[in-house]
Amino acid sequence: MKYLETIFRIAIVLVCFFCQSGHADEKPNVLFISVDDMNCDLSIYGFEQMPMPNLQRLANLGVRFDKAYCQQPLCGPSRASLMTGLRPDTIDMHNLKHDLRKKNPDVVTLGQMFRQNGYFSARVGKIYHYNNPSSIGTDGNDDPATWDERYNPAGIDKLHEDKIIRFSKNHGLGRSLSYWAPESADEEHTDGIVAKTIIELIAKHKEKPFFLAAGFYRPHCPYVAPKKYFDQIPKDSIEIPDLVSSKKDLDDVPPMAITQDSKNWPFFFPDISVEQAKICKRAYFASNAFLDAQIGKILDALDHYHLLDKTIIVFWSDHGYFLGEKGLWYKRKAFEKSARVPMIISGPGIAKKSVAQQTVELLDIYPTLADCCGLKPPANLEGISMRNILQDPVDAERNRPAVTQVWYNKKAWGYSIRTNRWRYTQWRKGFSGHELYDHASDPDETINLADSNEHHHIVEKLAKQLQPYVRLKPYKLGPIEKQIVVKQDIETVWQAITDPKKMKQWLFSEIEKFEPRAGFQSKFVVNIEGRKFEHCWKVVEAEAPNTLRYKWSYTGIPGKSEVRWSLKKVDGGTQLRFAHIGTDSFDQSDPMFKREVGEAGWNYLILQSLPKFLAEAGSHN
Repeated sequence: MKYLETIFRIAIVLVCFFCQSGHADEKPNVLFISVDDMNCDLSIYGFEQMPMPNLQRLANLGVRFDKAYCQQPLCGPSRASLMTGLRPDTIDMHNLKHDLRKKNPDVVTLGQMFRQNGYFSARVGKIYHYNNPSSIGTDGNDDPATWDERYNPAGIDKLHEDKIIRFSKNHGLGRSLSYWAPESADEEHTDGIVAKTIIELIAKHKEKPFFLAAGFYRPHCPYVAPKKYFDQIPKDSIEIPDLVSSKKDLDDVPPMAITQDSKNWPFFFPDISVEQAKICKRAYFASNAFLDAQIGKILDALDHYHLLDKTIIVFWSDHGYFLGEKGLWYKRKAFEKSARVPMIISGPGIAKKSVAQQTVELLDIYPTLADCCGLKPPANLEGISMRNILQDPVDAERNRPAVTQVWYNKKAWGYSIRTNRWRYTQWRKGFSGHELYDHASDPDETINLADSNEHHHIVEKLAKQLQPYVRLKPYKLGPIEKQIVVKQDIETVWQAITDPKKMKQWLFSEIEKFEPRAGFQSKFVVNIEGRKFEHCWKVVEAEAPNTLRYKWSYTGIPGKSEVRWSLKKVDGGTQLRFAHIGTDSFDQSDPMFKREVGEAGWNYLILQSLPKFLAEAGSHN
C-alpha cells in the first residue's frame, strides 16, 4: 500500500510538471480574491455551522492551507505586507495610516510586478486598506502604481447606513457591533457589485493575461447582507462561549496581550449583552454566506469562458477574527484565532482536492505567484515560494515558522512565532510577559506554559528563533518597563542599588562612589564586551527607600536615557518597578543592545543580575 501511495504521489508531481510544461509559452491569469476579517470558522475547516459550498468548490480545484498566518492582525499592515512581500517592520507600517509609498517610494508591489511583465492589472474594491465602511466608494489607501484600472463600487450597505442597527454606542460603524438584513438583491450591495464588475473584466480581458483583484468588504463590521443569507443561518445554531470559563482563559495571560480588550471585557464594548453578541455573530456568518455566493458567481464566469485551467486563483483573508472566544471580539491580538487565516490556491500545475499542513505566511503569496507565472520578483522579498507545496502538499518540506506581530503603541507591542506545534509570544521582548501554547493538546490556547520549568527549553529555543524577526524602528520601541518581586525587605534592596560597596559586589565593579541624592553626578569607565566606555550618571530624584531616578549616557555612543526605580513593600518581600526611558535614542545596532541577556542594554542587565545577587547574598547570611 505504501508503495502504491508513493507511485501515486510521483504521478501527481509528473502530471503537474507536464501540465505546466504544456503551457510554457502561455502565461497563466491570476484571480486574486480577498475578504476582510474572515476567520477559519468555515465548513472547509470543519466548522459545519458555516457552510461555504463555493469555497469548497474552490478547495476541490486546488490546495487548502490549514496553517496560514498573517504578519499583523490589522488590515493596513497585513495588506501592505502581503502586497509588498515584506514584513511590517521592513516597510515600517503598523497602523492604518496611508504612507506605504511615502516610506517606501521604490517598492515594487505584487500587481506592479505583473504590470511590468505585460499583464493587465485591475482592482475592484478593497485590496489595500480602506476605512471600512467610511471609505467605500473611494480609492481609500490605495497604491495607484499597482493597477492599470481601479473600481470603487458602493451599494446600499454604504448608501443607507442610517438603517443599520447599532448595539455599540458612540463608535463609528467601522468598529461596532451592528447589523442589517434588508430584503435586497445581491447586486444592490457593495460586494455584489464587486463580483459583477470582476465578471465583466474577465469577459473583457479574457484574451490576454490578467491580474484581477476582487476585494470584498465583508464580513467586516457592520455585518450587512441580504436577508436570504441570514435565513441560511439558524438562530439556535449560534453559540457564545461561557463567559466565566472564558475569563479564566485569560488569568495567566500578560495584561499587554489584551491591551484593547480588558477595559470593557467582554465583547470590547460596555453594556453589550450575550444575546446582542449572538445576533452579531449570526450576522457575521450571514455575511460569509453572502460572500460565498459571490465567489461562486466568479468561478462560474471563469468556467463559462474556459479559463479555470488557465487561471491561478488565490483566496485569502487579511487576518483572523474573534467572535466571543475568551470574551474577545475583533482582531489585533497575537492569539491563533486572530493570526490564522483561510487561504486556498488553485490553478495550472497545482494539485487538486489537497490540504497543506505546512506552516506558511501571507507574505509567501508574492514569491509564489512570481514563481508559478515564471516572473522575476524583487530580490528583497521576505516570503518564500510555496510552489513545492502546491505541487506536492503531502510531502513538500517546509521548515520555517510563521511570525505575527502586534503593535498598539510605543508602550505596547509584541511578536508571536508559530511552528507546527507551538505558539510562543513575547511582549516587549519579554519585559511585559510571554506566552507558550502547545497546539498538540491545547488548540484553543487556554493554558500558558511559558513559565513552566518543564517547558523552559522550548521557550529558550523559540525565543532564539523569534529574535531575528524583532526589528521595530527605534522610534516605535518606547520605554522599557518591567516589574519583579524579590523576597528581601525594601531596605535591603535599596541598599543594594545605592550603596557603592554593594553595587561593586553584584555588578558595578568599577564604581568608586555613588550617592542617592538629587544632583549627584558620577563618571566611571565600564568594559562592555571588550569595549571601554565612560558611563555618566546624574541623579534627578532619590527618596529612600522608594524612588530612585537618574539620567545616564555613554561617551562614544550617541544618545541619552533615563532610569526609574520604584520600590514597594508587598507580601513576601519587595516589588521593583523598572522603567528605562529613551533607549530609542541610541543606535540599536550597537553590540551593547544585542546581548543575549535581554537585548535591552546595560540597565536590563542590572535588573537580571540584582535578584540573583540578593538571593546569593541571603544564602550566605
